[in-house]
Amino acid sequence: MNATAPQYAIEPSHKPTYTIIEGNEGIERYVQRSSWRDAPRTIRQGLRLLQLQKGDLDEHNDKVIAGLEEEDKVLVYGHGIGLSGNIFAPVIPLARAREYKLIAPTYRDETDSKVALNSHFKPVLEQVAEKGAHVHGLIGHSTAADHFRDGLLYDPELKAYVTENQTKVVLSAANTNGAKPLNFWQRFLKSVGEWHDMDDITTSEGLQRNVALRKPLRKELKDLVTTVTCTRDQLMPPHQGSDPFGTNVIVEGYGHVLGCMAPEMHELYIDIVEGLIEQQL
Repeated sequence: MNATAPQYAIEPSHKPTYTIIEGNEGIERYVQRSSWRDAPRTIRQGLRLLQLQKGDLDEHNDKVIAGLEEEDKVLVYGHGIGLSGNIFAPVIPLARAREYKLIAPTYRDETDSKVALNSHFKPVLEQVAEKGAHVHGLIGHSTAADHFRDGLLYDPELKAYVTENQTKVVLSAANTNGAKPLNFWQRFLKSVGEWHDMDDITTSEGLQRNVALRKPLRKELKDLVTTVTCTRDQLMPPHQGSDPFGTNVIVEGYGHVLGCMAPEMHELYIDIVEGLIEQQL
């Protein structure tokens, strides 16, 4: 099942305002509560996400890979747990307008980073390389951001690929720092079985993963990796989803759903890949 990727325009009022900081000292001051003003747009995008996640982009991905030519520019997207690559279908025309081919594998409920990387993402990188094309950006949201960070820390092949190809990596809504205690929305999701132990620092699995992901990236990767966190993200808030040792882009007024569904957020991710962001005064 493949969704038709709609064209859309970015409303000027929705241009993200962001702050760039190194490390995450004092980042708690950026945390914001959700606002009722955000609710209509978040609900619309949430319903859109639920509709899109029923499908996948496998046919699209296969066509893109088959048609790649030398020097083609590629973006590889990774989604959150329980979803599918099809949630990024609306980003395809946006990426195309900026001269990128978009590939978004589906891995559904895979919580093991090694399995996700070895079975779904690294094969894509290899296929792109075989065509002589270049993955300019790895963009991971939520669980995929954790998988990418895990790979950059512990997977020699992924580290070598990113370093040698100077591939930019964008980690959006990662679970870098863990949360203790869980906030209301995290507790709610856990009560209905949708919050995994790996994201709960009060569990042995969550603590182990937290310790693993908190380690600093190697020096040669530092300038290639940017972590994005949204001030109204109630699932991975800034103090939980920021990199203690690297570059953080803190986006004002957005939450978890808009972080993966709002078109202007994807423009921002591509801006990061292209090195176009700068501190806003």
